[in-house]
Amino acid sequence: MNLVGAVCIVYAALIVFSGWLGYAAAASSASVVMGMATGLLLLAMGLYSRRAVSGGYAAGALTFLLAIYFAYRFIATERFFPSGVLLIVSFMALFLILLGVFMALRHE
Repeated sequence: MNLVGAVCIVYAALIVFSGWLGYAAAASSASVVMGMATGLLLLAMGLYSRRAVSGGYAAGALTFLLAIYFAYRFIATERFFPSGVLLIVSFMALFLILLGVFMALRHE
């Protein structure tokens, strides 16, 4: 499995888990729905990136949008958990996804 696919699968699992955690903490059904939707999208992009580099581009774009959302939530709530932690994880995932895309382009 390539780096982009592995990072997307792990990141998708963390996003789904954080959605369930948000539901357990605040009974927010929107948290579960968005966590599941973005998790499934990231999983699909990770699996598609095994065939084409464009899956990595899409995964990078979605990860960047999630990082912006978590930065907004972190600034708005001023709480480190969960939005601050997910912001850091999002930037780490974005770095690894971009690294995987560049490595794939170099080997083509």
